[in-house]
This record gives sequence, structure tokens and C-alpha cells, in this order.
Amino acid sequence: MLTFALMSSPGGSSNARGAARHQVPTLGLLAAATRAPVTIPREASVREAETQMLADDYSQLPVMTGGRTVHGMISWKSIGRAQVAGKAGPNVVDCMDDEIRVLPISMSLIDAVSEIIRHEVVLVKDHDRKITGIVTTTDLSENLRDLTHAFLLIGNIERQVRRLVGDRFNVQELRAFVPSNRSVEGVEDLSLGETVRLLQVPGNWTRLRLKVDAAIVLERLERVRKTRNAVLHFRTDPIDAAALRNLHSTESFLASL
Repeated sequence: MLTFALMSSPGGSSNARGAARHQVPTLGLLAAATRAPVTIPREASVREAETQMLADDYSQLPVMTGGRTVHGMISWKSIGRAQVAGKAGPNVVDCMDDEIRVLPISMSLIDAVSEIIRHEVVLVKDHDRKITGIVTTTDLSENLRDLTHAFLLIGNIERQVRRLVGDRFNVQELRAFVPSNRSVEGVEDLSLGETVRLLQVPGNWTRLRLKVDAAIVLERLERVRKTRNAVLHFRTDPIDAAALRNLHSTESFLASL
């Protein structure tokens, strides 16, 4: 996987493209916000709720009627609280918390994060008021872990690529691959995409004097570039396993050259 920038179609207007690039990331960017939650009706037995939570390794279940009516949340905490207070009954309605925070999927991600941390768990609804997901602090931690991991790998890959390029190209040659309004003093001033375009020129690649196949390496770097853009602009769900594997293997491969 949570959008800072959304790509517009090539035929869109410049105003539309500008608006898309500045769109605020929303709660809907979190994968959990669009993953339909397992729910339980309030007339169900507490034993049924406990069994469901144990079977799925959940800490809580939304108590709902249909896809839109939320009655509350039953959790191990709410069951324990009801038992301590001597109010526990046989049914879910007797042991649930009836106060549950429901956030719109279009809510600013920054605001949503604060709400999730404050309440530990929230439900998410779409513009039709249908519940689309349940987000916990654990979900936030997992998203942050994957995002941070990807950032670190991408940073290492960019450093390895610049190390391989070194000082084999003069400033004038480097400036040919960046916008004219940019200041370039060395390869460190080029983005990964610009460096890849530099190396896609056959004559430039040979100057690296690497005994590896250019097409394979450049194809991997192109995939890294796409992942980098998605990560930096928050255009996708949390990074998938295939993208992370490519980052890992590419980082290790470049380090070995």
C-alpha cells in the first residue's frame, strides 16, 4: 500500500493534471479501509463472537445489521469489562461497546491517523454510508513498516546506481537528461529515472564496464523507478510482495557489482 499525487490521463487538461498532483491522501489509501470486515449481529451469542474472533485471530468484531447499520463493537476488552462490571450476558448486545468511531473513506489521511490512534480501531464508510472496512493501530503499523522498508531499499538502490556511474560522465552530458531549469553538478543531482535514461543509451552503458547484461539490469531499474514513484507519491496500496522482492534482489545485486 494511502493519494498525494494521482496520475491523470494524457489527454486531460493542465488544470486537471495540476489538481490531481495536489490531491490530499485519504483514508481510502489504506488497504484495510476497503477490506470488508467480518461482522456479527447483536442477537448472536457471546460464545459465537468469541469463537469467530479466535478462529480469525481478531481482537474485535463490528456489531451490525446489514451493511450500513452499526450498533457497536464487541471485543475481548469489552467482554472483560462487562464481566468485571457484572453486566455480562449471553448475547453480543450485552457485552459490546456501543460507542464506535465511523470515519468517511474520503477523510484526510492525516486526520484519520489521529483518530485511529485515539480510538485504536475505527470503521470506514463510503459516500453511500456502507461500511467498507475496519482500521486498527496494527494496520497503521504494518503500512508504516512496509513504506519505511521500501524507502530504505530505494535509497540504497539509488546510492548503488550513482556509485556505479561515478564520474564517468561530465556535467554537460548529465545535463542532457534533466530539465533545463535544473542545476546539475554531478550524478547525485539526477533522479533515478534520469539516471536510468542516461544508461539506456547503449554507448553510455558500455562506459560502466560492467560484465552483466544491460537489458536485464535496466529492466529491473525501470521497475524500481515505478515503485519509487508510487511510494513517494502515495499512489498505491501498501507495497506488494512482488515489488518488495524486486527491491530486495535489485539492491543486493547492485551491491555485489
